[in-house]
Amino acid sequence: MQIRTFTKNYQSLDDLMRLLWKKHGITFEGLSEDGLDDLVFELLGNGFNKIWSDIKARYIFGVEDIPLQKWLNTKLISVEEKSQTALAKLKLRFGMRHTDANGWLKVTHVLDGGIAQAAGDLIVSIDGQRVTSARWDKVLGSLAENAHIHITFFRDDLEHERMVSLQTIAVPTQYKLKSKKEA
Repeated sequence: MQIRTFTKNYQSLDDLMRLLWKKHGITFEGLSEDGLDDLVFELLGNGFNKIWSDIKARYIFGVEDIPLQKWLNTKLISVEEKSQTALAKLKLRFGMRHTDANGWLKVTHVLDGGIAQAAGDLIVSIDGQRVTSARWDKVLGSLAENAHIHITFFRDDLEHERMVSLQTIAVPTQYKLKSKKEA
């Protein structure tokens, strides 16, 4: 979005990706630590330096959310905060992805600060209820909004237990893009 704004829609991220492929993809040559910076400046010139430095500091190396509402303030697209059901909010609080592993709920990815970060590789039960991939929504749906929950899990083949308060875990904000023609 920033490339399009800077170049008045003459260039986009696609152009940067094509340049990256041309210089490094075809030859499978690695990219140096400053390699992306070099490509950005080759494509856009040094006039993009301040914008690129700000993007890197705030959104790549920093922890700020990309300000979609500000950047997409156009006549065609609006950015709206996504409304969440209680179950969806609870899933966000757990902050994880999972898969089925022979009847066990295996945690495959965790988000920093989510409940799953304190749990282990295999979640066995929550408040005494057996957890499987098939029962995940049912178990979460039975939990009270601001309750303290008891999680039993395995990590490194050892069984562990943790108490977690659902009220202390912030729910990440999610957004949806909507065509203004739909409105």
